[in-house]
Formats: sequence, C-alpha cells, structure tokens
Amino acid sequence: MTGTYTPTIFNEYVATEARKLVGQGKFVSGVAYHPVSVTFTNTEQMSKEVFGFLHHMTMDQKEEITTYTRTEVLKHVIAPKTRVLLYQRVFEAPGMVIHERTTKMVTIPLTKEEVVEKIPMQMMMKPMMFVKGLKVVYSDSHLDAPTDRIRDVFGGSDEINYMYGGKYVWLVPMMTTMVSEAINHFDLVITSNADPHHDDLAKGAGGAYRYLIPVKKTTTDLLMTELTLARFSSDVHLLLSTMFYPHLPKGFTTDINMERGGEYLYLVWKLQKVYVV
Repeated sequence: MTGTYTPTIFNEYVATEARKLVGQGKFVSGVAYHPVSVTFTNTEQMSKEVFGFLHHMTMDQKEEITTYTRTEVLKHVIAPKTRVLLYQRVFEAPGMVIHERTTKMVTIPLTKEEVVEKIPMQMMMKPMMFVKGLKVVYSDSHLDAPTDRIRDVFGGSDEINYMYGGKYVWLVPMMTTMVSEAINHFDLVITSNADPHHDDLAKGAGGAYRYLIPVKKTTTDLLMTELTLARFSSDVHLLLSTMFYPHLPKGFTTDINMERGGEYLYLVWKLQKVYVV
C-alpha cells in the first residue's frame, strides 16, 4: 500500500484485500472484516492519521471485551427409552466468535443396543381389602365402643346417636378381599317406616328411622377401600368433594342427622380403580 494514508483509503484497502482472500477461498463471504493489527515496512511513510485511526480502533476493540457468567435452569421431561442432549450454537469467523444466548435441549431415542427390554425385578404383593358393608353396633354404655369402629376424621364423637339419646351406636366396616363382594356406594334412607332387614342408626332416639344401604354400582370399576366420619357444625355438603382424599375418587352420604337438628354428620369413603386378575 503506497500513497496518502487516510482512514478512508485504509478501509478501502482492507476491503479490497479481504475480497481477494474471499475469492481465494481463504475468507468466508457475507462477513464484514476489519484489521486487528498492521505492520509497516517503512515506518517513515506512515501518516499520523492512520496511526491514530488504528490506535483508536484497537482501543475500542479492547474496551468492547466483556466477561460475564450466566446461570440457566432447564426443565425437560424425558420419555422412556430416550436421552436428552444439551447444546449451544456457536458462530465462528475470522476475528469473531458468537455464542447463541440460549442453551438448547433435544430428545433423541436410544438405539436398539442401548435399550434394555428386560429389567430384573422382585415384587411383594398382598390382596387388596375392600368394604363390603357396615356392622351397626349398639350398646347402653360408651365403654363398649368397638376398637375397629369408623372414627371422626376431626377427632369428634364417632357415636352416631351423639346428643340425641337412645342407644350408643357405632359403625364398624366389614371388609373383604373378593371383588365380587365389594361395594362402591352407600344410600342413606330416612323413613318413618321400620325396615327389619337393616339396622337403625337412630335406635332408641325416637323420630325417623335411619339406614345406610350398601350399593354396588356396576357402571364403574371403582371400589370402596376406606371409610371415615366427618362431623361439622354447619352444612358443608357441597365442599366435601374437595376436603377429603384430594385428587382421588371418593363418595359421601347426605347429612345423617338431617331433620334432627344439631350437628351435621357425613359418611365419607375413598374409591380405588380395580384390576381383577
């Protein structure tokens, strides 16, 4: 390069030389190039303008260098027989290296050689227990409360006739391992007519007769596995589905103490899907 040394002429010279190298396949086309250093064989001919231009450009490049640390938290669901690859795209060209800001994730299936089809496993199993009915226990003393009676979930009284007089009445679940005997619902029947086939929950208290009738609905494959009593001071019937056994199938009666006044009492049960072997 000879003649007058000015920033404009110098930049044009750099661009011309870069185009030559692109034509020779030494540079990548479509990328802008700038000088990072220059050597003059005859320093007496170097103009002060070019020296100042290069010095200023070099200082700008040094000031633009930034070092930073970034932490990324990535969440990904890995499907069976797959692996997750993490990668970051990088663009490199003479004088520059650009890292894409975001780390990418991709799921790829395992090869046949990597998949283990048979996994040794030891499993202990026991029969499931289901509710098949209720045994109504009567007594003249609170000391006779059966140990396996259904309890109030909140620790209140589990005696059905509580505060109404008459016999002491408790409910005891009858369990079975036979799916054919299991039930999935109880109907509460309140009537003025006595039913000799069922046990009155209000025995000796006077007023209407109250019965819990076990039912097996054949339109579902859910069966009853747990029972609890729930005693409240107000009517919460519409809230029971969200209060007990969250995210699980369940059922409950209407108020057992309906038309008796006083507290509200419900029988609540949990249901479970059954796979018969």
